[in-house]
Amino acid sequence: NGITVGIVKNGEEYDIWGRYDLGMFSDGVYLSVQAPTEDAADNMSIGLGYSLELPYGIWIEPNYSMPVSEDDAGEREGSFNIGIGYRF
Repeated sequence: NGITVGIVKNGEEYDIWGRYDLGMFSDGVYLSVQAPTEDAADNMSIGLGYSLELPYGIWIEPNYSMPVSEDDAGEREGSFNIGIGYRF
């Protein structure tokens, strides 16, 4: 199991980002959280993803995340993303 913490650029601002690998339950599955540096609790997003290792150190990581709080219209629209990474 591993925990990863970092900073990600979100438009003109920066968000705090974290990930917890659920290796003891299923290899490659992880939980993620992302929040802005201001009003973090009100604008936090949580997600679930999967890391799939391909040859030559390349990784594909599909994930789904959604906001914790509803927007002004009372909705919480999530998003599906696919990341590509290289590990060495």
